[in-house]
Amino acid sequence: MMKKYFFLLFFFSVFIQDIYSQSNTTHLNLNSKNIAVDGYDLVSYFEENKAVLGKKNFKYTFEGVNYYFASEKHLKRIAVLLRP
Repeated sequence: MMKKYFFLLFFFSVFIQDIYSQSNTTHLNLNSKNIAVDGYDLVSYFEENKAVLGKKNFKYTFEGVNYYFASEKHLKRIAVLLRP
């Protein structure tokens, strides 16, 4: 269990560093509405080992990019990691 959280933290720290290192968002997987990974919940890939479509009411915006999550629990995990 701890391995998953460590990997998740590592993944997002690398992901965020990559975002900060480039001034544009052309390298991100964005759709035409500026939604990352077509609205799929990134946390579910690691915690549930499957792709789960996020919901609009669990949205987190970072650097102008919108991320959707399947639950409030997943949203809070990311919000804690990305808090300035």
